[in-house]
Amino acid sequence: MATGKRKPHYSMLIRWSDEDQVYIAMLPEFDNAKTHGATYEAAAKQGRELLESCIMWWQQDGKPLPQPKLFVYGEDEASVESDLSLTTH
Repeated sequence: MATGKRKPHYSMLIRWSDEDQVYIAMLPEFDNAKTHGATYEAAAKQGRELLESCIMWWQQDGKPLPQPKLFVYGEDEASVESDLSLTTH
C-alpha cells in the first residue's frame, strides 16, 4: 500500500469554440488558464501539458496549489459546487 500525500486531481473543461474553430481546454482551479487544439484529443493533450506547467509555475513562485473543485453539471453549463478536501493515506 502506498503511503504519503495523494496527488490532487484537477479539472479540465473542454468545449468547442465556433468563433475560433478549435477545442478550448480550460483549467478552472488555475485561474481558468486556457489552451486549445484542433481536435478534442489535441486540446486534452495541450491541457495536460498546461496543467503540469501551472503546477510547476505555482510551486516555483511559492504559491500553495489550489484545492480541487467539484463541478455539478446542469442542462447547459457546469457550476462549481464545492472544494474537495485532500486526504492523506
